[in-house]
Amino acid sequence: METVDIVSLKKDLRAYAKAKMLSLWTNKENFYLKQNSIIEQLENCKEFSKAKTIGTYYPLTGEFDLSSMIIANPHKTWAIPRPIGNSLMIFFEVTELHELIDTKNSLKVPKATNKVIKASEIDLLIVPALAFDTKSYRLGRGGAYYDNLLPKLNKNCKVIGLSAKELIIDNLPVEAHDRAVDRVITA
Repeated sequence: METVDIVSLKKDLRAYAKAKMLSLWTNKENFYLKQNSIIEQLENCKEFSKAKTIGTYYPLTGEFDLSSMIIANPHKTWAIPRPIGNSLMIFFEVTELHELIDTKNSLKVPKATNKVIKASEIDLLIVPALAFDTKSYRLGRGGAYYDNLLPKLNKNCKVIGLSAKELIIDNLPVEAHDRAVDRVITA
C-alpha cells in the first residue's frame, strides 16, 4: 500500500474514531462504568504494581481520566507530558493535579518548572489513542508525539494502551515507524 493511501486511510479512521469516542463519551453513565473498569484493571495489573515511575496523560474529551489513580497512589512517581513542538514532548513530575495549566489546545500540562522525568526513567507508560487494533497497534491523533517518544523508552518499560472495546479495530494501517504497545486494556 502506498504511503498516500495509508495517510488517507489513517485520516478517515481518525475521523471515525473521534466520532465514535465522542458518542461513547456523551453517554456519561456508560462512559464512567468503562472508565472505572479500566482503572480497576490497570491498578490490578503486574506492570502497574511493579512500576515506580509512571508516564501517563491528562485526558482530552473522550479519553479515560486516570486522575483518581494519581491521587490514590502518591508513593509512585507520576509524569505527564508537555508538548514542546516538532512532535516532541517532555515529561514532568506531577504531584498536585490542580497545578496543571491549560494550554490553547485544550491540554492540561505540568508547569515547566516541575522536575523533568526522562523517557528512560519511565517504568510504565500509559498511552491514549483514538483506536487500537487486535495486534496492539495504536491510532493516535496524528501529531507523532508518541511515535517519537516510544523509541526513547528504556527496554524494560512496559507500554499499556487504554481503549473502549468499541474502538478496537481488526487491522490498522501500519507504517515503518509504528510500534505496537505491550498491552491494551479495554472495557
